[in-house]
Amino acid sequence: MTDYARYLESLYGEKTLERKLAYLDHNFGTYLAEGQTALEIGPGLGEFCAVASRRGLQVDVIDRDEAVLRHVKSRYRIRASWCTPAESVPSLDGALPSYDRIVMVQVLEHVELSSLVPLMGFLFRHLNPGGKLLATVPNGATPLGGVERYWDITHRTAFSANSLRQLVHMAGLTGRCSVEVEGFRIPPVSAVNVARIVAQKLLHAGLLAVMVANGGVYERLFHPNITLVLTRLDESPGSHSVEDG
Repeated sequence: MTDYARYLESLYGEKTLERKLAYLDHNFGTYLAEGQTALEIGPGLGEFCAVASRRGLQVDVIDRDEAVLRHVKSRYRIRASWCTPAESVPSLDGALPSYDRIVMVQVLEHVELSSLVPLMGFLFRHLNPGGKLLATVPNGATPLGGVERYWDITHRTAFSANSLRQLVHMAGLTGRCSVEVEGFRIPPVSAVNVARIVAQKLLHAGLLAVMVANGGVYERLFHPNITLVLTRLDESPGSHSVEDG
């Protein structure tokens, strides 16, 4: 087992895993349906794979670490897997099919900036018509975002709702997809979480008031993490223009 895989396991207890599953199910569950095909890049220890399996999806995975892939494949039904860094995923063009869902949870912040635009264009081309790309990233637009941004030394950047839309535009996808950015929400699975949701809403209202009073540019999403929801508009699978690369 590699050092990275050991590091991941050191972070996970049973409660931590259940908490992560609850978050993913709450935030992504409405986008998942039985029979869909999904690609996850950077599966960690398999949280999304667990949620997708419960909901009847067929899942392929990509990770740069062979030990992570072995761990995930030993615990979940994985259709296919590839070992490669996110920056090199476009090299798999001839191997990857098209998907109904492409998922990246806490991945884009690890990718070299020069690779973000080519990666986004490539992944779009591997979405089926009506397919969705779901990418959760640290929210750099919240005044409290420093913990998420600097928690991991391998984070290269954080994002805002605006910079995620910029990324889609720079990939040449404007007009060919719909784009929404959502806060990564606390699941109301317990009385404690319901209290946290109420407190968070009050906190965010206060932060918005501060940002408005301060003037200048500001966002309206203050969740520690945000999710890009990109939906491919109806066109033939695999079609792309020159500006996609």
